[in-house]
Amino acid sequence: MKRWLLAVLVAAVALPLVAQQSTGAQLNGASPLQIVLWQDIESPTELALSVRPEGGLWRDLGTVPVELARLNDSRSYRYGDLVVAGVELRVWQPASGLGQHFISARREGGDWYDVGTVPIVLTFRTDDGRYRYGNLTLSLPTPEPDRALLVAVGAEHSCALRASGEIVCWGDNARGQTDVPPGHYRSLSAGEWHTCALSYAARVVCWGDDFSGQTDAPRGRFRSVSAGLAHTCAVARLGGVVCWGANGNGQGDSPSGTFRSLSAGAAHTCGLRNSGRVECWGDNAQGQSEPPSRRYLSIAAGADHTCALRESGRLDCWGEGHWGDASPGPYRSVSASGAATCALGQAGEVLCRGSVADPPPGAYRSISTGPAHACAVDESHAVVCWGNRFDSGAAEAPAGTYASVAAGELHSCARTASGTLVCWGSDANGRTSAPSGRYRSLSAGAWHSCAVDDEGEVVCWGADIDGSMDAPSGTYRAVSVGFAHSCGLRDSRTIRCWGLNQFGQADAPSGRYRFVSAGHAHTCAVRTSGAPVCWGGAWHGQLDVPSGNYRAVSAGGDFACALDGDRRLACWGANDYGKAEAPEGRFLWVGTGQHHACAVSEEGEMLCWGQNNHSQTDAPEGRFRSVNAGAIHTCAIRDTGEAVCWGHELHARARPPAELR
Repeated sequence: MKRWLLAVLVAAVALPLVAQQSTGAQLNGASPLQIVLWQDIESPTELALSVRPEGGLWRDLGTVPVELARLNDSRSYRYGDLVVAGVELRVWQPASGLGQHFISARREGGDWYDVGTVPIVLTFRTDDGRYRYGNLTLSLPTPEPDRALLVAVGAEHSCALRASGEIVCWGDNARGQTDVPPGHYRSLSAGEWHTCALSYAARVVCWGDDFSGQTDAPRGRFRSVSAGLAHTCAVARLGGVVCWGANGNGQGDSPSGTFRSLSAGAAHTCGLRNSGRVECWGDNAQGQSEPPSRRYLSIAAGADHTCALRESGRLDCWGEGHWGDASPGPYRSVSASGAATCALGQAGEVLCRGSVADPPPGAYRSISTGPAHACAVDESHAVVCWGNRFDSGAAEAPAGTYASVAAGELHSCARTASGTLVCWGSDANGRTSAPSGRYRSLSAGAWHSCAVDDEGEVVCWGADIDGSMDAPSGTYRAVSVGFAHSCGLRDSRTIRCWGLNQFGQADAPSGRYRFVSAGHAHTCAVRTSGAPVCWGGAWHGQLDVPSGNYRAVSAGGDFACALDGDRRLACWGANDYGKAEAPEGRFLWVGTGQHHACAVSEEGEMLCWGQNNHSQTDAPEGRFRSVNAGAIHTCAIRDTGEAVCWGHELHARARPPAELR
């Protein structure tokens, strides 16, 4: 039969298919797909398909039976499906009249309407007279990429609407604001911690933080939706405005009448009437709800200011921290959030003012501004984001070999083999102005650093908050620096703490210890008996130490991790981002940051977990001796003695997925 197939004259019928290809044997771009439908003459309900890319071999994909086991709604046709080379094929046969056949086709996951249903006539017979068959060729042009059309930016997350109607979100997901419900959408809006979108059916769908009821979208059909800080408003099909969520300032008390569009800000809302006039309601402490008496095309509400685009393209803003003396335009769109405003010029250029500045050069199609970052779709439909970049250099370790390293918040320090200190990153308040001399212990915190010199005295530098640098006199073995307090392990193995003591984090209990670690608002230590103990802030269970014997402990933001005598890890306290879920295995070292942790395994490999909004858990490959985790970056010493740091990068909310860039 296969020899006969190769000799078959194929009748060409070009059918464009537009959708995604599946995995497996795939067709190249515009390669046509040749199809032969076979029917057993004695058993006419038994059908089979032979398929090959044009120029390919029939044996590559073979001949596949097609079972017509399903009926359409009217029960007048039976049909069966199969997927070949990334194309879904549906074979139809009338429930009566088994001599007629039709084929529907679409790329896997696409729409049947993209191609329609094509008749295939079985006009040929095999030499043995057992089978009749017919042929056709489907032309398969390369599908259009699922490009980004719009972006929406929140406080800690971002979303993009693709041409297919799919929404993709990225960034922080602590409140579920990036968990997009399945479906197809035509517009979207991101609030502070929640997201809303308008479906193809004109329904409002919201997800994320619902503390104030801002995701409890009402039923009905709507024209548009806008998500604010903790409330949401939408324009109904007939033009009326409906709001839900927070209403402490009257931001949800929408006026009667019809509107063309609207924008929900932090605690106020503005709508554009059909006449082009702007009407605002809610908070007006800074004049953000007092629009000029003009006609406008679009409107954007921030926290304490509002901006609107005139029919001429000129931009008007009112309230606090507004556009000021920036270029008047003309512009084609405007976006505002928090204290930031960005406008899109006629040539696609972006101009920003406020908390989001320095947009990248280029031409853009659309833009969305958040409180601390912005995203835009450029002319190639790629998503570009900027803002909230930490350029302190804290993760840029200098070359050289080191004995230990300490990661702070905006700075880092390392101790060389000879005991001298090197610091880098932000020098605000003298944080990188390390003293000269030789030291045997080093620790870096949010605002300051401390080290134990060769004489056993503690020396501190940086910002002095509530006496955080006023180390008590005496000789010490080691020192640990937290957010704004410090603790030292004396030669007598007692602990002395100093600095901020708002939650008792500097009130070290009496006793003898082998290890101490200062966290954000709590401190943990290991007694000489091996028992762990913690003191200070207790609101997330960070003082609820596990039982057992431990050799070391590390106190983070609101959690802690410790190494037991068998080198197993135990973590406790707050578990957002999974930071208190200790990994299995044996480890040599552990370090905890604000919301993440890293540990060095017995094999010298680095394992990190927890929050990764600044790439602080994206550890490089290699073998390591030790690790120290800062607020949003991590530093470690390789087995070669080299210091290496990671994290402190552009916030995850401003890093679009690779497929959107």
